[in-house]
Amino acid sequence: MSTVTITKTRTKTISDGLPQEQIISVETPQITAAKPVEVLPDLQTVLTLTVIVAICTYGLVEVLKSFTKKIRDLRHRNFYDGTIRLSAILIGAFIGFCLYGSVGGPGSAFPIGVACGAAAGILDVVIVKVVKARIRNAGTSREKNM
Repeated sequence: MSTVTITKTRTKTISDGLPQEQIISVETPQITAAKPVEVLPDLQTVLTLTVIVAICTYGLVEVLKSFTKKIRDLRHRNFYDGTIRLSAILIGAFIGFCLYGSVGGPGSAFPIGVACGAAAGILDVVIVKVVKARIRNAGTSREKNM
């Protein structure tokens, strides 16, 4: 540990009226900044986590949909769809938080694991919606062509 010496010269008048220089010297420890630690995962870790979480989220949301089928059949269809989409994001964030360390991610699982999980949940919602829309449109376009 290195130290820094601070020296200050001060002129002081003594009782006989003659000025006298006084040297004050203080030693303090030198503070050095710690090196920043890399906490960002590599791309392979992020992609692996996102794919695993997306698959798990899809399965859990489909199970949740089967349990809540009667609620969907009631008149609150838009609220039900929004709730299912929100649950996919929350489930994905939770699974991402839990699996981040298992996949090999460095550092805390809170910001990166949760973000990858929520992104996987959003990706799951978007892909399912697009695929279902294309299947619906493919069926109607075949009927028009016949």
